[in-house]
Amino acid sequence: MQMSIIAEEKAMEIVHKFLRELRRKDDGILALYVIEFIGTEKLQIAGCVNSILLHLRRYLMIEKGVFEFNKFRTIEVYLRHAPPIVESQAFDFILKKLKGEVDGDGDDLRMLRTCGARFRDYFNKRLLNSETAGGHYEA
Repeated sequence: MQMSIIAEEKAMEIVHKFLRELRRKDDGILALYVIEFIGTEKLQIAGCVNSILLHLRRYLMIEKGVFEFNKFRTIEVYLRHAPPIVESQAFDFILKKLKGEVDGDGDDLRMLRTCGARFRDYFNKRLLNSETAGGHYEA
């Protein structure tokens, strides 16, 4: 019994270290590099969708300790965890885009770029100052 407690503590230590590194070094992730240094104003619809989902996943991992990598479930899981920002129009569009129900137009692209920039700015500020809370996989 004592061994399993030690093993669990070691596993959580590894998770915490991973999350701290993710928070510190996320500019090494190509998608975040593109978002941070090229900016959302140059992304097309697919890039905006991916960047928004990336910000939601990063929030879930760092602040909530939830690991959700299924792009079809990311918004649903995010909404279940007391999200600080909700962009219903963008979320509705993203879900339809992922299902292949819409292609999007110039208005959709502007809306996604605005939303993506808002998420980037808000979550960068919030997550760079947050404490790691542990982690688990969403079932």
